[in-house]
Amino acid sequence: MTTMNEAAYFNWREIHEPTENNCYPGESNISNIGARCCDCELFVAAPEKYAPAYGGWCAYGVAEGYAAETDPVTGWTIHDGRLYLNWDAEVSADWRTDKAGYLKKSEPNWSTVQTQLQEGGATVYWHGEQ
Repeated sequence: MTTMNEAAYFNWREIHEPTENNCYPGESNISNIGARCCDCELFVAAPEKYAPAYGGWCAYGVAEGYAAETDPVTGWTIHDGRLYLNWDAEVSADWRTDKAGYLKKSEPNWSTVQTQLQEGGATVYWHGEQ
């Protein structure tokens, strides 16, 4: 199932090597991407390849053991062909200064955060609730 965060931002040109039939960058949701994408066989064949890490939750937050909403317009980074979203541009810039360190923490934390989200016991931060 695609979450709102996963569908919020997708930039085919940044994630996938360019072809003459690229999708439009910055589409507002996955269904629009598919509808406007001439080369969508690649997307349909492996949508998980193009979905953001951690279900679209903030990569910094997952590294710290919690879930946080993301700003997919300003808080994104592509690293090793994977899209990572963060709270905002500032957090994203901080995350980029030590990607390896944050990934070392977030990769093992993700299964715990994901389980907590599914069970309703996760600490979650939303924009506007600060």
